[in-house]
Amino acid sequence: MSNMKELEIVIKKNGDVHITTRGIKGPECKPVADKIASAVGRVVKEERTSEWYQTQSTGYAGVTVDSNER
Repeated sequence: MSNMKELEIVIKKNGDVHITTRGIKGPECKPVADKIASAVGRVVKEERTSEWYQTQSTGYAGVTVDSNER
């Protein structure tokens, strides 16, 4: 099992941004995703993965952001 922490940011053609954290277990991923999300727009949807419910340091499957609303 890898200890690598990853942040994947996908910007779609319509301007929506999808942020996915990996390797950050439990709620520790939320501040990371929130910081990026607040920089690019308003959060419109959050999803949690099974890692969210694990202890210690990928929590969110993704955060979708409306980049038109700053």
